[in-house]
Amino acid sequence: MTEGFCSPDFLLEQGPMGLTKNTERLLRHLRFQNVTNIDGAGDRGGDLLAERGGRRWVIQSKWKLNGPMGAAGVNEVFEAISVYRADE
Repeated sequence: MTEGFCSPDFLLEQGPMGLTKNTERLLRHLRFQNVTNIDGAGDRGGDLLAERGGRRWVIQSKWKLNGPMGAAGVNEVFEAISVYRADE
């Protein structure tokens, strides 16, 4: 097993909530600032907000074991970019 909180085995074990939590952790390690978890009902397609280099990022984490994610997930994150006035 690959070690670390980003390893595929660990993320699989953690499940959907763990994916968002560990993505939030990774962003902090990558020196993003103002990392905020906005995941929940009414999040409008965004799960995390963060800032880096003067730019605002919205991140959507999707958990799916099999098959492609589909266009709905992409459309949701574009809505989130607009709603949260993100650059990325």
